Amino acid sequence: MAFGTVDDNFLGTGVVVGFAIIVPACLLSYILGANISLLEIFINLVGGVLYVAVGAVTIQTYTYSGYSDHDSTGIALGALAIVTGCIFLVDFLFVVKDTKFT
Repeated sequence: MAFGTVDDNFLGTGVVVGFAIIVPACLLSYILGANISLLEIFINLVGGVLYVAVGAVTIQTYTYSGYSDHDSTGIALGALAIVTGCIFLVDFLFVVKDTKFT
């Protein structure tokens, strides 16, 4: 399954691989006792925007580019990317709300 064109694949693969490295590193830092950092706040914001963009591009590609109607896996991939982006954005909002900036 591909995200769409060559550029779409590069964007989608980069986002997925990048956050497959970043998210476990953040989780491991919490397990070891770290607190929320300003870097994590920006990671959540950027992750949310990038995943929503990847999902939108993927859905656009599989909806309007002449793919057959029975190939709904591309649309499902785009929808899952948008859901992931929304989770990142909701986490961003909660972290910003609960963080006291000094």
